[in-house]
Amino acid sequence: MRSFLVVIGLFLFCTVTGQYKGPILPIQDKWFKKFGNKGLQEGDVMPDIPLGAIINNATGKKRFSDFRGKLVILDLWDTYCSSCIAGFPKMEKLQKEFGDQIQIILVNNRENASDIVQRTKDVKGFKMPDLPCVVSDHSFINGDDTHHHLSPLARLFPTVGVPHHVWIDKRGIVRLRGGSENTYAAKIRDFLAGKPIQFLKNNSTIPDLSRDGNARYYQQLGYMKHTPVRYASFITPYTNEVTGSYGAVREIVDSTTVTRISYFINQPLIELYGRCFNEEKAVVASSSKLLFFPSPSIYTAIGFTEFPTGIDTLDYTSAHIAMRRQPTTEEQMRNLYCYEQVLPLAVSKAERYQMMLEDLNRYFKAHYGMTGSVQNRAVKCYTLIRISDQDKVGMSRSSSEYHSEVVKDGAKALLNFQGALNELFPTWFRNENSQTPPGFLYDFDHHPFLVFNSTGWARNKPISLKIPLVGLQTIADMRRVLQVYDLDLAAQSDTLAVNVFTRVDLSK
Repeated sequence: MRSFLVVIGLFLFCTVTGQYKGPILPIQDKWFKKFGNKGLQEGDVMPDIPLGAIINNATGKKRFSDFRGKLVILDLWDTYCSSCIAGFPKMEKLQKEFGDQIQIILVNNRENASDIVQRTKDVKGFKMPDLPCVVSDHSFINGDDTHHHLSPLARLFPTVGVPHHVWIDKRGIVRLRGGSENTYAAKIRDFLAGKPIQFLKNNSTIPDLSRDGNARYYQQLGYMKHTPVRYASFITPYTNEVTGSYGAVREIVDSTTVTRISYFINQPLIELYGRCFNEEKAVVASSSKLLFFPSPSIYTAIGFTEFPTGIDTLDYTSAHIAMRRQPTTEEQMRNLYCYEQVLPLAVSKAERYQMMLEDLNRYFKAHYGMTGSVQNRAVKCYTLIRISDQDKVGMSRSSSEYHSEVVKDGAKALLNFQGALNELFPTWFRNENSQTPPGFLYDFDHHPFLVFNSTGWARNKPISLKIPLVGLQTIADMRRVLQVYDLDLAAQSDTLAVNVFTRVDLSK
């Protein structure tokens, strides 16, 4: 009888892990077909299995059934994921806030306890949160072989990447699988109150459009699968059916139809416009005198964007720099759009982006009553200058000998910089030991911190100097460091191209 029950149990386990209720799409996502669609999906019942090896387990519970009656949130992570580790304090805070109503369990599918200790011992400020953590019973294995050494719990929730969150209700039914941005206090409260919730899927729960080099977005929507399209464009709102919440951007050259297909899936509105604005008219990236410019991401795009007075920026982006709080799922979905363009190969790059801008303006003129353009504006910035004729930073080393390291001067940490002039500020700000405030890079009215070169030296001039990594809270602090080397930062105003959104009177 016992053998019979074991066989039945294994049959049910294999059956439940083989279910997939998502869309049947012709996307050639080999990972998803091999691993992803075999995991538990929304609506499946979580089998009662032992959780395996657990560290930091103050609960003393070792089987999933021990947590029945609570909302269980699995936070899948590994030590290679800095955003996973950065989210630990938030998860620990949520556990304390909701107490016995929920149980958050960290799950590391790829590393055992020794791996975790070894890989985090040198991570500054790392501390395992006060949460149970299921770990692998094998040491880390890279690549697809990882999936052949997973514990039963890990096989239920294979992931293409982390962080990945799973919500399982008090009856043991999987209610949510997706990115970590799904998990926040307001949504947990709604869920516990019995309210329906939306969630953002990611590439572990649906086929990933970006993994198929020839897949077109419109073909996944059920139209024009066999009719060649040589000239088209269309816009849709956020899709939760193809490609995860982080979206995808791809360009396909189709030699059969002699066309180029460009698609942008689940991209913030500001990012779609930024593509048009910056592709041919880069804000400052083309300047030969530029020494420092924050990374060309959505955060920079916001810094160089001018909105009409009273505009609701949630229609354009839900980035933290604009909101300064955790956006809800609905807020994240609200400003994400999909755009696809099909054009003959003979159309130039400049024409393609001009046509994309015209498409966006036609749609959002009717949708939001606004259009976007690039206009020149006076922007405050800094320029690096010399305050004497002496060269106190020059060195004769070649680029192959550049070397920067953190050294100690008593209790002070110094960055011993030896490299090219144009690498000074990026290395300074992005060193992991630097304690420069994040807001420092947005010094003037939240515009990005720009530094231009007015020294008369070439951008690749080899230089050497030592920079304190603590105590730099203001521009004045930075200037004092540079003045030791007869350099300084001078504030100035320059005319730069800025992304401008303008209201349109639809009554005319």
